Formats: sequence, C-alpha cells, structure tokens
Amino acid sequence: MQQDARDELKIFSQARGARLSALPGYAYDARGGQGITVYVMDTGINPDHPVSTLNSQFALVSVRLTHLQEFRNMQGSLRWLYLPTEPHIQSDAVGHGTCTTSKVVGPAFGVAKSANIVVVKIQPVVKCLI
Repeated sequence: MQQDARDELKIFSQARGARLSALPGYAYDARGGQGITVYVMDTGINPDHPVSTLNSQFALVSVRLTHLQEFRNMQGSLRWLYLPTEPHIQSDAVGHGTCTTSKVVGPAFGVAKSANIVVVKIQPVVKCLI
C-alpha cells in the first residue's frame, strides 16, 4: 500500500462504490507490473526534467525528485525504439513522454512500478485549426 499516493493513482485500486476520499492509499500487487512490457509511444524521456504535478487548486507544484532519479531507481528495464525518420537521441524536448512514463513506472506516481518500458519516440504533430 502506497500511503502517500495522489488521487489519480488511488483511483486504480478503488473498489466499486467506494469514495475516493475514503481510500487510505494506492493498493497494488507487490509484483507491480513485473514481467510486463509497456510501450510508451510519445515524445521520449527527459531524465533531467523535474517531476511536476497539479495540486488540488490546479497550481503546478514541482516535487524535489527528478525523473533521472525516478528512472534510475526503476525496477524494470528501459529500452528505446525510433521511427525511421527520428534522430536517435534519448531526450524529450516537450516533456509529455517523460510525464507519461513516470505515470507508468515511477516510484512516486507509477501504476506498474516494476514494468519494463520501451520508449517509442515520436515527434508531436501540431495542427493549426485556422
């Protein structure tokens, strides 16, 4: 049981009919994704980006833990795949892939803390709706 879990993580172990505010934390199997491989198709991972989250008033709060620390301590493996047109650079200029990956395997926010991660780096597509 992760006692200090945020609501967005607690909801994964919420029983039907239970009030989210009444949950003591995030309850998960001790194996926590062990033996599972998750492919994260996103903008990459930036290990030096600080972990950020939103508090209850939706203000951005920076946590004193970098993704580098978070990914260095991950229990599963980390691999990269690139599309043929992508440069083979292990980075995340946008930050979205970093956040997404920490929601999967991060010790603070991850739902499957022991899973293996394959980062499939893709560039974001920006569309103009004018």
